[in-house]
Amino acid sequence: MSLKNLLSTVAFFILLTSCPVFAQKYKGDTWQTVQEKKTGKVYILHYDRKPFVYVNERGKVTGIEYDIITEFLAYLQNERNIKLKIEWVKFDDYHTLFKELTACDHGVWGLPSVPLNEVSIKEVQTSQVFMPDIEVLISSQNMPPVRDKVSLRSTLRHHIPVTMPSSTVEMSMNRIRQAYFPDKQYELVQTEWDVVEKVANNPDRFGYVSLIDYYLALKQGKDINRQKYFEIKRSNFAFVFPYTSDWTDAFDDFFHEDRYKQLINLIIKKHLGTDVSDVLLEVPGEAHQKIMDAEEMAERSFLKMQKTQNDFDAFKWWRALPVGLLLVILLAILVAKMYRNKKANLNHLAAKDEEIERLNLQLHHANEQAHDGITFAKHIQEVLIPSPEQVKTVFPESFIYYKPREVVSGDFYWVGQSGDEKIIGLFDSTGRGVRASFITQLAINSLKNIIAEKITNPAEILREMDKRLADMIMDAGFDFIEKEGIEAAVCTVNTKEKIVTFAGAHQTIYFFNGNTLQQVKGSRYDIGNVVFKRKEFQASSFNYKTGDVFYLSSDGFYDQIGSEERMKFMVKNFQDLLTDIHLLPIKDQYKALDSIFKSWKGTGKQTDDVSVFGVRLA
Repeated sequence: MSLKNLLSTVAFFILLTSCPVFAQKYKGDTWQTVQEKKTGKVYILHYDRKPFVYVNERGKVTGIEYDIITEFLAYLQNERNIKLKIEWVKFDDYHTLFKELTACDHGVWGLPSVPLNEVSIKEVQTSQVFMPDIEVLISSQNMPPVRDKVSLRSTLRHHIPVTMPSSTVEMSMNRIRQAYFPDKQYELVQTEWDVVEKVANNPDRFGYVSLIDYYLALKQGKDINRQKYFEIKRSNFAFVFPYTSDWTDAFDDFFHEDRYKQLINLIIKKHLGTDVSDVLLEVPGEAHQKIMDAEEMAERSFLKMQKTQNDFDAFKWWRALPVGLLLVILLAILVAKMYRNKKANLNHLAAKDEEIERLNLQLHHANEQAHDGITFAKHIQEVLIPSPEQVKTVFPESFIYYKPREVVSGDFYWVGQSGDEKIIGLFDSTGRGVRASFITQLAINSLKNIIAEKITNPAEILREMDKRLADMIMDAGFDFIEKEGIEAAVCTVNTKEKIVTFAGAHQTIYFFNGNTLQQVKGSRYDIGNVVFKRKEFQASSFNYKTGDVFYLSSDGFYDQIGSEERMKFMVKNFQDLLTDIHLLPIKDQYKALDSIFKSWKGTGKQTDDVSVFGVRLA
């Protein structure tokens, strides 16, 4: 090869390798094209992040963003007669997704499942915000509360910051890093949930996460604290599009309609629960924006009215005399027509009143039947559940703090005796109303039969209850408790050998041997839940001496929402409360629990049924 040809080849190769070679993989149709053809194709880029887009236990894709997109597609078909073909493209993480989306042009939507920072937001277009958020600083539980800047500096000196790069949580961390720990290196993770996991599993980590992830972590029982100092109220969740995309117009129309706004709120509540979503939907920034919008609208209306008044003042009234006479004639005709219509409407309204009266009678009858049903269900439950006096015949030194949220409780309990063994059971089902009384009847009758068969080991009791309940549910087709099941705690107290034996299904025993707290968590399986076929229930035993105390509790007490921050009471605080009161007389323990619960709940609603069983052993 000649030198000239060699140089040309090398130059061509250099040119080829230096020029961008990235070819856009995904190119769908524009909104304008779709409107004209009434059909088209778009690509949706996403990655798994619960609760936004993820695969559930049944292998089905779901989540907040997934459901909103599904409703948007239905809106296009129902309101615009447009049918879109969708191709879902899954990525491993947010950063790869974002890089791919910014290289695209038309017909590509992104579900980032994360608030974008100020740098990233300039590279894309976004839809309207479908959900506001707050970023909170979380730490492991051994990190003391930060009260001010001085304690922040001294506390963070011994902890490692964890964050997600190129996100708003990193920017929030940068704000305090420069002032308080400039020399510390971040521990970088892929997602905000990874921040939660790092903080929960390590005693010396802290980091920013969204309020959503924080609440979900609490619901899962993660060992984390929320530091009230340096909260950031600025993050928002929205869909993203390439910078040249015209699809934002279609999403704006969708988000503007009130019925779809309500639908989106229902979707958020479905995936986050009412206690979480209510906080998010009441973020102060959103309310402030609504006030500003209302003020702007009022100002525009005033200016328009002022202009109309000036135009009227400048108008020469005598020039309008012929028009005025014509208006008088038309007005007279209109009044006559209105009179005739009014008479017809009165007749129509009379018929409507009769129909409304009939429907009201039917509604009143239905309400009476419903009330009778609830009253009967309450009566059944009261007959089945022992009274406090009956409890004291088996456990003289005991209390039951029992506060149903509604007329009929999803919580219920039972006590009994077989030879030298005293038995206590505490149960928490998802049922309400008539359903709750039915579950109570099934469970307590099963428990009585099992005890009558001389089965007293708590683990065996739970295994038998689980089997019998599941069989009854399957035979009768009662799918309303097919998936939820019942949480349970069963204890036997052998007064001869002075041994307490416990087994639980999603419940815990708190046993105080003197001043030492021992707690044992039950199995992770519910009883009666027919989804899981293979379940294990293990029994744990404690030797006791006279005066020792143990407690059983449903999750209602420590899940109660209270305080100005609308926080749960939390398991750790519940343990501390039991530690503080366990040496008090039994009556005083009941009073202390009642006082703390009422004070924490305040004027807010009770969020769940509450049951706490305390027994001092003789």
